[in-house]
Amino acid sequence: MRPMRLAADMMARCWRASPGRTAIILIAIIVQFSSSIVLAVLQRTIVNSAGSQMITLVAVAGVGLALAMTADHAANRIQTNLRATVDTRVAYALAHDLAIWATTNPQLDLYDRPDVLDRMHRVRAQHRSLVGLGWSVILTAAVSVNLVASLVLLAQISPWLIGVAVLAVPPLILSQRSRRHLQGAIERSAPAERQEARLHALTSNPEQAAELRISRNESTIDDRCRSLWQDAQGMLRRGHLRAGVTSYAGSLIFTVGYLGSITLTVALVIGGDATLGDLALVLGIGETLRWRVFGVVANMSAVTDGGRVAREYLLLREEYEQALRPDRAVGPPDRLAAGIGLRGVTYRYPDHQRPAVGSVTVDLPAGSVIALLGENGAGKTTLVKLLLGQYTPQSGRITIDGTDLQTMDPRAWATRCSGLVQDFAKLQGPVRESVSAAALRPLNRTEIRTAIDHAHAGPIIDGLPDGLDTRLGLAYGTASLSHGQWQRLALARGLTRTTPLLLVLDEPTSALDPEVEHQLFDSFFRRARQVATTHGAIALVVSHRLSTTQDADLIIVMDHGHIVEVGDHAALIDADGRYAELFRLQSNAYR
Repeated sequence: MRPMRLAADMMARCWRASPGRTAIILIAIIVQFSSSIVLAVLQRTIVNSAGSQMITLVAVAGVGLALAMTADHAANRIQTNLRATVDTRVAYALAHDLAIWATTNPQLDLYDRPDVLDRMHRVRAQHRSLVGLGWSVILTAAVSVNLVASLVLLAQISPWLIGVAVLAVPPLILSQRSRRHLQGAIERSAPAERQEARLHALTSNPEQAAELRISRNESTIDDRCRSLWQDAQGMLRRGHLRAGVTSYAGSLIFTVGYLGSITLTVALVIGGDATLGDLALVLGIGETLRWRVFGVVANMSAVTDGGRVAREYLLLREEYEQALRPDRAVGPPDRLAAGIGLRGVTYRYPDHQRPAVGSVTVDLPAGSVIALLGENGAGKTTLVKLLLGQYTPQSGRITIDGTDLQTMDPRAWATRCSGLVQDFAKLQGPVRESVSAAALRPLNRTEIRTAIDHAHAGPIIDGLPDGLDTRLGLAYGTASLSHGQWQRLALARGLTRTTPLLLVLDEPTSALDPEVEHQLFDSFFRRARQVATTHGAIALVVSHRLSTTQDADLIIVMDHGHIVEVGDHAALIDADGRYAELFRLQSNAYR
């Protein structure tokens, strides 16, 4: 029933998108399916009246026949033309839904799951089936009513002609089997299509394409794309072939029955049990009935397809609504008093055997600057995402001043977090909009410039032709920035929030030179001390470079998902453990 409720929702969307057009389409459907019955009755009337020399009745029926044919043709054209406009508007609305769910979902762990990614791919690829779900249900109902009316007329000639309805059952059954063949092929091909699209995007992305050309891997990627595409298309071709053969078998059964009904009527006319008008009616209704049965099959198939996409769509919506968790109504404190506590926090990525973060227990005091260190794959970024509320711990708990993070409104907590994540966005458009995108309120130019200066991105802006109004990115036909310059703008964006409780910088200087790195960290630590004083904020710096984190109040060293050392710089050097070893290695490397 849920897909049927969604079908009603799709019709409501059509009405909201264009009430006038939707009303006209519904009227056109009624006219079209009524006119076919009227046409058949008028054909019988004309034939019978002509034989009885009833010229006036023939003329009136002829005019009615012409009007009915005109109405049928006009109704068909109206549906085709107006539905294209209405469906396009609804398709945009559905695309907007998917975009909102993907971009405002506070929990990102959903997008680490291949099944969710495949589901989104299928909904995007088959959104037209979802858009047409409401229309398919209405058309199926209209065709069914038309079929019943047609059978009533046929039964008046001979009850045996109702047998045509029985022969409509095999096409319906085989149609459902046909759709299962096709849908199975679509589902099996989705992973290959998604992988091919991502690999293909590598060849057109300027940054990634440069590496491909340097490494001379273009042909390898091209071969892999071709292989994935051929695999996907092979699955689809086989699915279409099986679906076509199955559907054709059902159509053949009905066609044989239709020819049998004509033969029976001819025999009745010869025997005097039916008139030539009855034969005309059978021929008219029979031809219409044949197309109506095929129409039922097509619309039932469309309902089946739309229902499958609807279920995928509803699952995505449910996952989004569950991530928002309306029961999580607790808001974050205005100021941190105790800090953030982690107790036995564990998180494992889908299809991974080893947890990325394993049973982590540590306290992050309010108002402190904390450095999170470790080699690649140690679990640093995963821990950051857990603290930001983007991942949900599979065991253990995270508390904010003693309140479990899982009881807090995730969107409210997100507004009190700020900084720079490792995979930052390169937001193309005017500089002022790119920098102010993360702000919780409109910023004036002075505030935007202050954030830029804190990120030491002022020289970048000063070198642009229109300053803050310069449109960045190839999408606007302007030169793009270097990776390091984009990173500094992303950092400025993260510093536009003035009252964070958690300020995170995940590898903030990975693309910066040492001089700018020193300036940025000096500025960041000053900024961190300010928000620590006013709001008890915690500043968390994730870095590989130990030389930049010596001034941190607390240093946490991770290895293979576990915390192996905690303390300040002096204490960890004296302990002569993992931190001291890494510090000596890096110090010697820079001499």
